[in-house]
Amino acid sequence: MTTLAEMPLPTDRRVCVWFGKHLIADYTNAPDAAAGYEEAMRSRFPSLRVTNEPAAVTRDAELS
Repeated sequence: MTTLAEMPLPTDRRVCVWFGKHLIADYTNAPDAAAGYEEAMRSRFPSLRVTNEPAAVTRDAELS
């Protein structure tokens, strides 16, 4: 499980890797870094679902 040390910036992106309904990787960073991580995860795990969403929106949804 990932713990955020700081609240994400409004421009940050959250990349998640999913095995079915199970979250197996969670990464939040600036858009360029998140895009690189997303590309690496898609290459490493071609059969898994990878999402890239605004971090602030995703974080707000978790708190509900």
